[in-house]
Amino acid sequence: MGKTANDIQREITEIRAETDDVLAVLEVRVREMFNLRSQARRHPLVISGLGFGLVSGLSLLAYALFLRSHPTASPSLHRAGSFHTGEQPGILKRALWAAFASSVAAVGSILAKRLAAGVWMKASKELLPST
Repeated sequence: MGKTANDIQREITEIRAETDDVLAVLEVRVREMFNLRSQARRHPLVISGLGFGLVSGLSLLAYALFLRSHPTASPSLHRAGSFHTGEQPGILKRALWAAFASSVAAVGSILAKRLAAGVWMKASKELLPST
């Protein structure tokens, strides 16, 4: 009929234990959500895309600032086919090309790794060996 003090105390202890377990799980999830390394492991293509966008945006900003600070250089830089006239690309263009090429190589590397992992797991029907 009525609950004894020991029953109530036991229920309180059980509720506290359940609450502690739920809070521990929630704390782990929140830490993982804001941990950039774990997010990069889970979503490498998104991180690569963000990196590519950041590098591209900074490169375009640097190029725009260069053109603004060197108004006499802009006609030769804007001219189509300027590389075919024997002119050598400037250091800024080479840096932009290097940033673009490394971004594409990084994305290609991630895609190749994912493809190889998928082929390995389907062919061998086992998980990847740890590296």
